[in-house]
Amino acid sequence: LGGGAAARAAAVALDLAGAEVALVGRDAARVEEAAGELGVRAAALEETQRAAVVVNATPAGRDGVPGELLAAVSAPAGALVIDMPYGPGPTALEVLAAERGWNYVSGREVLLNQGIAQFAAMHGVAPPVRAMAAALGLEETQS
Repeated sequence: LGGGAAARAAAVALDLAGAEVALVGRDAARVEEAAGELGVRAAALEETQRAAVVVNATPAGRDGVPGELLAAVSAPAGALVIDMPYGPGPTALEVLAAERGWNYVSGREVLLNQGIAQFAAMHGVAPPVRAMAAALGLEETQS
């Protein structure tokens, strides 16, 4: 979901992993432009009903209010939803995931894993994962 930098990064990562990627968002022109630049499809929100993975790469729902975009996501039960926004929570997508039977990955978990990879790349050693997770209010991670 989205057409900005975070959506583009998620689309590239998913595409490189072999996924069939489609961008969806409120701003059709922005989504079309991003999809064209990345060589992926722009899609209608209704197509989320077939999605195995949905990435919310917008600020939508950060405040706990789903708004039209998130409320209209119709992924099947068991789908994986990844939230990029993070804050005190719960986010709207987190609440919707619990209600709709989706597997949920929080923005804090995304941030933690980005930090782990960046720390290791910059310092050449394993990072203090437990301390990093604790700083984000996360329990010990399997990363």
